[in-house]
Amino acid sequence: MITTLPTRPTQARQAGFSLAEVMTAMFILSVGMVSMLALFSTAIDNMEGSQEDLICKQKAREAVEAIFTARESAQVNFSNINNTTTAGGIFVVGSSGLQLPGPDGLLGTADDTGTETMVLPGPDGVLGTADDQTIVLSNYQRSITISSVMSSNNVVNPDIRQLTVSVSYTNAKGKIRSYTINTLISRYR
Repeated sequence: MITTLPTRPTQARQAGFSLAEVMTAMFILSVGMVSMLALFSTAIDNMEGSQEDLICKQKAREAVEAIFTARESAQVNFSNINNTTTAGGIFVVGSSGLQLPGPDGLLGTADDTGTETMVLPGPDGVLGTADDQTIVLSNYQRSITISSVMSSNNVVNPDIRQLTVSVSYTNAKGKIRSYTINTLISRYR
């Protein structure tokens, strides 16, 4: 005699994700989200210093333009466009605070006085109204370095000098940020 065991009705297999698949997907999603948060944090840090960075760039450009303008207008001789360590040079060596130009009208010379300020538009966004904000630029340092340029045969070229202007500041987190312009200035206009 053959005995048959009772059979259970077969159920259709249910489709879905296993626990391991769900956990793997959640891990990948979490890594992506943490990466995005780190990216946002870096972007916010950079945006916090954007106004100060812009001031650095502007003040470096102003110094370079003032030197070129002094040469163009014959306010100073080419021999005076040098650091004070060189005979006849008028530009102070090393970093100093951003100061207003003295009687000679040039930035970075020994006769500079007072700390520079900058006026920014207030909440209304219009410059020249009563709500404008004045910022004292005491956190900034500027250095002007003028050096000789060697010609192709290793002889100092008397008609060209390298001009390097750096402006730096210390941000709220204590990190020093700077902007530097390197250019050449010649005897000829």
